[in-house]
Amino acid sequence: MNKDLTLADLVGLDDTLRKIAPDWLDVPPFLTESARGNGRAEHIAVILSKIKYKRREIRWLIGAIKPNLPEPWYGITAQTTVLDAEAGGGLITLVMEEIEIPPDASDHEIVRRAFWVLESFEQHETQEQFWYEDDKVYDPHNKFLPRFER
Repeated sequence: MNKDLTLADLVGLDDTLRKIAPDWLDVPPFLTESARGNGRAEHIAVILSKIKYKRREIRWLIGAIKPNLPEPWYGITAQTTVLDAEAGGGLITLVMEEIEIPPDASDHEIVRRAFWVLESFEQHETQEQFWYEDDKVYDPHNKFLPRFER
């Protein structure tokens, strides 16, 4: 089976989305309307496009979060598709936490912040999957890590 073929392909969802929002399925990274045409946002996109993450297929999203400043700040995040273990194994698209990129951030700093986005996502996913005696030990949504006695 072709690795790139998705359920969305089979049911024609991609074609439908292209009709509704033609730019939604652009190749990554995706620049929101507020970021398009800005040299700095396009530079950030070039940097993010060079990142290889072998654990998951990710798509970077870039948007202006403080567009009215002389030098706009941009927010970056990523999205990925994972199995939804709680819903019987279906696929869901998750959007990761956003982080700000200040106007003076170096390429190194952009890469470091992109790593933080992925690192915090993986930590979140690990916390959701960590169980002890049929109990989720740490639920990042509402249950804090318990204190264990030594």
